[in-house]
Amino acid sequence: MNRHLKYLSVILLSVVFADTASAELTFTAEQQAEILSEFSVVLNTNYVVPQNAKAYSQALEQSVANGQFSATLSIEDFISQTNKLLQDTHPDKHLRLLTPEKFDQVMKMFYGDHTTKQRASADSLKSIGVSRVSEISSDGQNQIAYLELERFDASTRSVNFINRTFGTFSDSDGVIIDLRNCGGGEGEMVKILSSFFFAEPTHLLTSSLQVDAHGNRPLVERWTTPNELSDYFADKPLIILISGKTFSAAESFAFGMQAVGRAKLIGETTGGGGYMNDFFALPYSLGASVSVGRTFDHRTGKDWQGIGVMPDLQVESDHALETALDIFTDEAAKLADQ
Repeated sequence: MNRHLKYLSVILLSVVFADTASAELTFTAEQQAEILSEFSVVLNTNYVVPQNAKAYSQALEQSVANGQFSATLSIEDFISQTNKLLQDTHPDKHLRLLTPEKFDQVMKMFYGDHTTKQRASADSLKSIGVSRVSEISSDGQNQIAYLELERFDASTRSVNFINRTFGTFSDSDGVIIDLRNCGGGEGEMVKILSSFFFAEPTHLLTSSLQVDAHGNRPLVERWTTPNELSDYFADKPLIILISGKTFSAAESFAFGMQAVGRAKLIGETTGGGGYMNDFFALPYSLGASVSVGRTFDHRTGKDWQGIGVMPDLQVESDHALETALDIFTDEAAKLADQ
């Protein structure tokens, strides 16, 4: 029976897991064929692009027929070969087999006891995906709010922290959100964070979600929901820093804010994870991350899958923060001269 994380946008590459417990496991040819057969069913039922799902399942079936999985393999070799086959068929950084340890930890991360996790990690900002929070005044005139995220975390503790943080930022002259090392996370935080910057409900993007019991893919519009601080931030200049490491939910935030002209993006083109993924159980405690939906600009139909989000100003990511601060200084000088 499949276990799902509904409509979640996550990048597994950004999370480091220990796989030592399964290091000695091996799969016979029959076991490999069973796993790949079940994987094909999951793909054909759920993958966001049906023609790609068919290509993946045909590639898996052909590889078994050709004897690629005829020898007993270690779990690492089996997963590595399978994931390479998938990416060679059609690149999708969300799509992959997971070891039992990775699958278990992913499920606990999103289905576990968040209250317990928060108590145990109360002293760590990293536990809620925050790398750094500060106010920067590089020119002695502008006070710039700075928030660096490495993960979009929608837990209660994270939401409360973000609300408190923006409360302290309300007198700032501008805002920088640094996503250069943000590998994704939960889509709900994308909406929460976006909502600070609009005084009125605003339609940012639309998502085509996972196929339902009737074989349909529901469309869901992403609207901002103004909060008590939105009036303070709706007119503040916003710069988002991006890089090739920016992925999935982080790209979704940057793409949506750029699409409506609310933010300037500075840095390098992002990683290109435009699909939403979900997680599925496979035989022998393996799991799979599968792209089940897509988010796009309803005005143009465009998304960023495979191509990434392009910055408005292309600079080396290491220089993006300095460039952003210079822009705030230049803009303040222009206003002073008027």
